[in-house]
Amino acid sequence: VTKRPPRECAVKRIAPQVTTPFFTVNKKTKWRRRIFTCLRVQKQECAPALLSDLRARRWKVKATTRPLGDRVLSTFVLTDSLTLGKLRVSKPDIFNELYVRNEGSTYLNALLGADGLDGSLLEQFDARASFAKQFGCSYNALKIQPLQFRYDVAGECGKMERAFGKRSAESWLLSSFDEEGVPTGTDTKPTNLLSKGSFCADNAVATSVADSRQLASLIIRTPLRFQSKLFDVRGFVLIGSTMPYMVFFRQGYVRTVSSGNAYSSPFMFDQGSTDVNLEDFQEHMAKEKITGSHYVDTFLKSSMKQVALFVFHAARRNIHRRRGSFQLFAVDYIVDKSFRVYLEKTTGMPKFDGAWDEANMIADMHDLVQELNEVPVAFEGMVKGDKYGGWELIFSELSETCHKILYNPCHAFIDYNDKDLTKQNKKVGRVQATAKRLENEQKRIVKKTEERKKQICRENKVPYPGTKCNKLVETIDQEEFNKLFKEHEQSFNPNDFRLPKPGEVFPHEIVTSSGGIQPPGGEAADKR
Repeated sequence: VTKRPPRECAVKRIAPQVTTPFFTVNKKTKWRRRIFTCLRVQKQECAPALLSDLRARRWKVKATTRPLGDRVLSTFVLTDSLTLGKLRVSKPDIFNELYVRNEGSTYLNALLGADGLDGSLLEQFDARASFAKQFGCSYNALKIQPLQFRYDVAGECGKMERAFGKRSAESWLLSSFDEEGVPTGTDTKPTNLLSKGSFCADNAVATSVADSRQLASLIIRTPLRFQSKLFDVRGFVLIGSTMPYMVFFRQGYVRTVSSGNAYSSPFMFDQGSTDVNLEDFQEHMAKEKITGSHYVDTFLKSSMKQVALFVFHAARRNIHRRRGSFQLFAVDYIVDKSFRVYLEKTTGMPKFDGAWDEANMIADMHDLVQELNEVPVAFEGMVKGDKYGGWELIFSELSETCHKILYNPCHAFIDYNDKDLTKQNKKVGRVQATAKRLENEQKRIVKKTEERKKQICRENKVPYPGTKCNKLVETIDQEEFNKLFKEHEQSFNPNDFRLPKPGEVFPHEIVTSSGGIQPPGGEAADKR
């Protein structure tokens, strides 16, 4: 007897994280309702889409006029990392009540320590550069983003000058930040400054990387265009749990801007952009023979998920673990004419404007978070690639602790963005011939319709083509439909639920040789 081979990895159990969620009880009906509230600094409003989903669940809302000590006693507290940070400093008692004592009873949709995901561009670059350095490679060598340098640090400024010497025709973006990481200024045309030989002598004043406040970014010179417009692609990353880490990815949409002839800033699509779903984007790219019919599902989404996994790992070590804490992040990408996919930026509090399928995404997110934190049985056996609604698992700490293989960005991105994919996409487009197939199908339908119309008009001695011929065909089609509908109504009784006997055929199931339905009591009914 051959023994059953051992399992590759034993299933690890996930302990429920939120065991005593807050709720209110109706005195008359004894109905339990969960509670939610909005808690943000300077009386900022929470995203209406988030509030709408919780109201649709018939949860009770605690108004912002209620005392702060009462509002933190809620099942869901919609907040952000900035509010939590200020609350910890200004009102430590309230913060401890919310963050520490209510752990296991209150969900927070914000993570502390996730500056590598929702911080400034400089904070994001610092987290990713230091993460890559741990494994012995340079972040710029990974080609995840266009070249970036902290130009107030002597060593990096020298590298930037050498890069500028090779790419002097390209544009650079110089950004300045204060001590808290808040942007204080940008320069989109620093060519005159960079061309001076004293640029590093004047700007490399930081004593260490930790003191850096200046960031230079190379701007993509030849971005890909969609319907002659500049665009970027937005995806979403959800850290559904931190104990253990469970990270999910969901495709988003395309954002286009009609103004501007060149890509100028990672923030240019945040205001005044038009949203386009990825299905329409794919259809257009295939019809125009720019890509194959599955470019989004193969080339694009594969790169998006690969980069999304990296940005999580780069920020992971500084994230504070707390039971019931989760956060949604937007990840923006830019694609150049060679179909290389570059990371643009990540955002911790993405805005929802209702122009795409955000309601289903938010509903799935809240369902996933509650099930994962309260009844996590279904997630214990999930592996990379499994889906919960539209959310796809891209990282599970259970699998990592089982296989004991650490994520290494230097290996994962060893040949990322090395190839020009223009020829490959055109070749795939020719092989699949999506545009030609759709065009031929439309021509075939039109040809058959015209042949039938021509035959009908000639049999009735009506001139073809012409208005009279068109009206005649429309009249014949309508009469045929009315006839079939009437026969169906006479033979089919929707209230007759009797099951057929063995070998029995109901009258409405009998089709005559002419294509019509045999009425009850007809010849076909007698022969059954």
